[in-house]
Amino acid sequence: MNSKVLLGFNIVLALAVVVLFFLYSKVKPSSTDATNNVATENAKGDDASNSKDPKFKIAYFELDTLQNNYTYAIKMRKSLSAKQNQIESQLKDLKSSIMAKGQAYYKKGPTMTQQEQVDASNEMNKLQQDYGMKEQQLGQQFQEETRRKLVEMRTRIQNFLKGYAKSHGYAFVLATSEDDNIFYYKDSLRNVTNDIVNGLNKLETSDNSKN
Repeated sequence: MNSKVLLGFNIVLALAVVVLFFLYSKVKPSSTDATNNVATENAKGDDASNSKDPKFKIAYFELDTLQNNYTYAIKMRKSLSAKQNQIESQLKDLKSSIMAKGQAYYKKGPTMTQQEQVDASNEMNKLQQDYGMKEQQLGQQFQEETRRKLVEMRTRIQNFLKGYAKSHGYAFVLATSEDDNIFYYKDSLRNVTNDIVNGLNKLETSDNSKN
């Protein structure tokens, strides 16, 4: 539903990672530190079996899978869906009321005086304008609530990942999606989706038990 919104945040983060890698690869050792340079070159040979720089240890999770299995995300979708249905029902009732009023004036039309017809026309125009304003207001409220809930979910995930990444030595944990066009290859060994989903759901269960 709102994975594209989160994906927008994730694309920005992914681009930042690419820039960091580019800048890191461009850094050249100082010429006054020849001893350290030699030591570094020797270390490269010693660590040939482990070519991953621990400073840039990266993992990723599948955003679609998380959204479909994270309890908080499931509750959020249900809440927003219920809110949307409520808005649609409210607007439908309002539109039916306006249409009923218009039909009543239409049937009464032949017997109405000229002034009554003018008044009826003004009233119908006012009702239509009110409907448009109400529709816009409810739409804006729904968008704001959706944005707020997405931010809340993102914050929950980020707070969990701070501890998870630190305990596992990850410098970056990226979110990917079937719709993204940033990553053309992902090593499944770096996929920590299940760990994150399980960890988040445990926290959700713990929080609910406290309330």
